[in-house]
Amino acid sequence: MTINYRLLVAAIALFAVSIPLERKWVLPNISYGFRTVLLFSKLRQDENAWLDINRFFGQIMYVVSALIAIISFITVTLNVLCLHLDCYLSLLLFISGFIVTFIRTVIYNKRMDC
Repeated sequence: MTINYRLLVAAIALFAVSIPLERKWVLPNISYGFRTVLLFSKLRQDENAWLDINRFFGQIMYVVSALIAIISFITVTLNVLCLHLDCYLSLLLFISGFIVTFIRTVIYNKRMDC
């Protein structure tokens, strides 16, 4: 199994995991969701803020996982790029997707504090 197939499966799993966050089904906890307990201590007491931030996080993860799945699917089926650059491109997209998601969620949290 190539890295693109693995990333495609990971993107689908990531999409599935973000559904409960976006729907606000996950109550504040330390094991699932955006780690607000470790990063933003005052959100421990504010359940609505926790749910809003995790909903925003889930929405961004929808987009990121969809982009990862589409690009991985294209590189797997069409084999567009040569010299195995498609594997590195997909992996770079996967990692940068998490970084962008984290940064956007932190910015969203700071806007909520104002």
